[in-house]
Amino acid sequence: MIYLIDYENVNSVKGVDKLTEEDTVIIFYSKNANLLTFEAHAELMSAKARIEYKNVSVGTKNALDFQLVTYLGYLIRANEKTHAQYCIISKDNGFSHIANFWREEKGLEIGVFTNLSGKTQKHEAEENNSALTKALKASQLKLKDDETEATVRIIGQFKTKQAINTNLSKYFRDNDKVGAINKIIKPFIKNKK
Repeated sequence: MIYLIDYENVNSVKGVDKLTEEDTVIIFYSKNANLLTFEAHAELMSAKARIEYKNVSVGTKNALDFQLVTYLGYLIRANEKTHAQYCIISKDNGFSHIANFWREEKGLEIGVFTNLSGKTQKHEAEENNSALTKALKASQLKLKDDETEATVRIIGQFKTKQAINTNLSKYFRDNDKVGAINKIIKPFIKNKK
């Protein structure tokens, strides 16, 4: 399997330790995302898979995505006789259209996942919502089921912490309750702006 990682988007190599020496990981990075944590570096150094790095040019919207997709096309052509399998690692929904294109064009099944362990964005969201629901129900707040569902829905619907807070305030109309909810949901919205 050849994995193409949109490092600007996922900023992780989690799961690389599960790959084999038959796998190749190509990390597309730019000046916008060119740092590794010590943990990520250690994971890459101990990985059995072959690791490649592609430093790409940026300056326009989606520049890395275009270069990744172009390279995917190059790989598909170069490996046409070997029937290599491909997987794009990104949280960008647009890559699913690339997978659909290649399925229709050449019958290729290209995976699009949010991490190397093979989870889709939908699956990750479902896991996050399940954990969030459990955390809310286990709290001292004693939220009703409809209040818990509304909180989970609001967090999934809005992209910024500010929008989440505003809409929780509109729904609950109780600043103390919203403050308590914000403490519970903090780990679940850490990736939101």
